[in-house]
Amino acid sequence: MAILMILLGLVLLLPGLCAGAFVVAFGLTEPKSLVDPELVLLWAVSIAIAAGGIFLIRGGRRRMRDRAGARDAAPDRGADRHPGDTPP
Repeated sequence: MAILMILLGLVLLLPGLCAGAFVVAFGLTEPKSLVDPELVLLWAVSIAIAAGGIFLIRGGRRRMRDRAGARDAAPDRGADRHPGDTPP
């Protein structure tokens, strides 16, 4: 599930990266377009979607880290030992 969250987060980052590139491109070539309300709204929505992608990536990484920590901290119950084995 964590891998799926990270992959979906990466896909959601793309609109924000694209919006950021267009903001820079339009700002350099046509500064008047930076005050167009429709474009500003579109860029804001795209950046909000990218922020959701960042939160998904962070959540997926946290889930993977917590799962790995729980696996490492689990006590060894001797599942691979047999009666009569000498302790390590």
